[in-house]
Amino acid sequence: MSMVFVAYVITAFFSKPDWGAVLTNTFVPHVDFGFASISTAVALLGATISPYTIPYISCSGQMCYKVCCLQSWSYCLW
Repeated sequence: MSMVFVAYVITAFFSKPDWGAVLTNTFVPHVDFGFASISTAVALLGATISPYTIPYISCSGQMCYKVCCLQSWSYCLW
């Protein structure tokens, strides 16, 4: 498995990128409102804030987590 990670580093040098552009684009974001950028943002938010995590987050640290999972969400929403 570690050989695969080494292969990524070696491939970075053999592909001969423009290192100035690589460093610039690493630290300076480029915002584009095209279809690819918007769909990527929606996919990232959808994977991060998914509907099944909302009751888990609202019940974390409280005793109502078992009630939320077993009975109804209304017990968890104070």
